[in-house]
Amino acid sequence: MERIEIDSQVIYHGHVIEVLNSLPARSVHCCLTSPPFFSQRLYSTEPQIWGGNPRCNHEFFPAGTRHKGGPGGGGAANKGRSAVAARNVAQHVTCGEVCPHCNAWRGELGMEPEPQLFIAHLVETFDALRRVLRDDGVLWVNLGDSAAAGGNGGGGKSIVQPGHWRKGWRSAGRGLKALDKSGIPESFVLAMRDAGWYWRQTIVWSKVNCMPESVNGCRWQRCRRKVRSGSVSRHGVNGSGREPHSGSIANKRYKANTPDRNGKSNRDCVGVVWQGGAKWVECSGCEKCKPNGGYVLRRGAWRPTTSHEYIFQFAKSKRYWANAEASKEPHGYNRWGDARHQNAAVVEGVYGDGDVGQSSVLRSGAINSFPAGGRNPRSVWRIGSEPFKGPHYAAFPSELAARCIRPSCPDRCCPECGTGWAPVVTSTFADDGVETDSRVVGYRPTCACGREDYVPGTVLDVFAGTGTTLMVAKKMGLHGLGIELNGEYVRLAMKRITNPNGDTRPADLSGQTQFKW
Repeated sequence: MERIEIDSQVIYHGHVIEVLNSLPARSVHCCLTSPPFFSQRLYSTEPQIWGGNPRCNHEFFPAGTRHKGGPGGGGAANKGRSAVAARNVAQHVTCGEVCPHCNAWRGELGMEPEPQLFIAHLVETFDALRRVLRDDGVLWVNLGDSAAAGGNGGGGKSIVQPGHWRKGWRSAGRGLKALDKSGIPESFVLAMRDAGWYWRQTIVWSKVNCMPESVNGCRWQRCRRKVRSGSVSRHGVNGSGREPHSGSIANKRYKANTPDRNGKSNRDCVGVVWQGGAKWVECSGCEKCKPNGGYVLRRGAWRPTTSHEYIFQFAKSKRYWANAEASKEPHGYNRWGDARHQNAAVVEGVYGDGDVGQSSVLRSGAINSFPAGGRNPRSVWRIGSEPFKGPHYAAFPSELAARCIRPSCPDRCCPECGTGWAPVVTSTFADDGVETDSRVVGYRPTCACGREDYVPGTVLDVFAGTGTTLMVAKKMGLHGLGIELNGEYVRLAMKRITNPNGDTRPADLSGQTQFKW
């Protein structure tokens, strides 16, 4: 385990369970994290031991394999290969190893042979977090679902019969059928509730710029045939000739030892000229399309495109700290969409059936303005993903992190007991008792220690990744702790903290760094 401190932010490089067991008890106010999703990608980290008996003299045996990558897919296990080679190598990814004596599992989190084991390891992680989290602390977990198998978008192949693989598909996990949804978020939140956590809310993160998916369904299409494969031409030290490639980057030549935008040398692309992508033309008539007038029937699966993930809010105890005033959002239009009454509500209106109805929170015969302080946030958050130059495919946006941290981590805490201060709120009421204005005029301690000075709260991310949570914590003036096993992500998180504007180039980490937001 390695501890790296950058100003008020600390990153621990090591296994999450080991790091959590070394942290002081009840020292963290809020935890926000996004664990690896089930069966999504490999992060090329050292296999870790999960579950089982720590006193056991483990004897591990393979738990099986899952097929990923290959033609049409990136092949996440292709670290160290060129981009061309990675796309054309099918990967039989191991699902870890199991000790038959104590049922311990050794592998990379997210690559378990079955969803139930993955969920058990997540619950094990948050059980270790429970000791570190304060009794009034809050936990936020970002988690999404995944298809069990099938679909060209994920790359790889699916087994048709022993020894034969279907191009462009990947195999399902144990206990799942092809095309099944894994049901990870639903199973996880119920397991957390059974483990003693208070399940307070489920946030739907609606991605306004979600990734497209290949779900075309059943349809007739004109038959086409490939007349030219995508290729590159190599010269100089790499010789000459052509290699297949995916993409349509034309007429782009690379020079030796030229770093890319992430600072890496392009030694795999020296002397390469991209000649363009594959070329297709309509078929002149083959045995498949000729009987149908040049058309072929494509029988594909269909479902709506996934454009959301979940964020679960948990509390360690019934009495947890929360600052509702810090999370309020602006009021929207009234339910009838009248622009004249933005930030106000029309009491009476005509519903679709012609009946006259009244708002349940306002009085009949009047138009009342909403409180100026805003309204409590809703459970559907429309946030677009942010561009990210680094080698990480699942970095969540900073606005998402801020919305979770604002109401759950105090920026003023008692230096002696760590209890967060609470806002002092003044409200104005109408004659009928309806609140018309609400404003924060200051903060006061909530403990009996009698201290008038304060320190900022502490936010923890147990799967820190590239450090988005730590960046936001620094921006909000909070202490940030992160735990990450991947050394490359640790280095990238350090650069992002010292360069908060998104520059991922190497930075001088000596001494204090002045942050500009």
